[in-house]
Amino acid sequence: MSSYYSNYTTCIRNDNLDAVRQAIINLLEREGGSLIHKLPSSISSSQSQIEDALKESNKFWIVELFKGINGWTVIKTYPYDLLCFPIQTKDDCIPFLSALAIELGFDAFYIGVYDSIFGILLEANSAGKFYVSGVFNAEIPNDSFYKQPINSPNLIERFFLLNVSLSLQLATQANNDLKIAQKENEVFQGHTERIDRALAKELINSNSWYIRNLFDRVKSLNREPVEKKPYLIYFQSPPNYKLPQPYTLTRNQWLEIYGIEPPLDT
Repeated sequence: MSSYYSNYTTCIRNDNLDAVRQAIINLLEREGGSLIHKLPSSISSSQSQIEDALKESNKFWIVELFKGINGWTVIKTYPYDLLCFPIQTKDDCIPFLSALAIELGFDAFYIGVYDSIFGILLEANSAGKFYVSGVFNAEIPNDSFYKQPINSPNLIERFFLLNVSLSLQLATQANNDLKIAQKENEVFQGHTERIDRALAKELINSNSWYIRNLFDRVKSLNREPVEKKPYLIYFQSPPNYKLPQPYTLTRNQWLEIYGIEPPLDT
């Protein structure tokens, strides 16, 4: 297992890429995003423009869809956990992913691996229910993820909400393999990475699962005609948009973890 591994992937149990694309467009436009045909030409793969690109990056949402296997579509986003962001409905605050599952009428999940060991599994079903399990970080309070309570605050162990195939459920239990279990230290160091890699084998036949930074990827594709990449979608985020944070720290928690006063807007 890698000493440091991160990866962020969303999957929806619907292999109609056109339908998934339209549902995502509908959802993000309702949240104030504006569909655009390409990123500004100022954002390129030139190393000399990296700093400017980073300043620009928070102004955009990017989504790319990939044909999976066994009836699934695999989704990569920028920001990487875009579909975990909270949105306010008439009655509640729910993740983007839950709204997408409701819109399409199909189950979905997000798995985020943060440093090989720790990760979050967000499940959302078509009926509007969702479930969060996993550990975001060992150094912070592990009680919520983007304003949603973490229902099972332990290392990812299985799908709790979705009725998935046996092979997918077994993928989340990859660490139970007897040969692996004999090496406890190896199991701990690669816990969520191992699950992520096992899920990839069940859901897609390409390396697209391992695209970790979609913003960097699309900078190099920016000059290609739009019609050559119909499942790569760009949005301008709303004016004065501020990225939500996956967790909230009190002043005392911030001081204990970082040893400095928190920023004024924290």
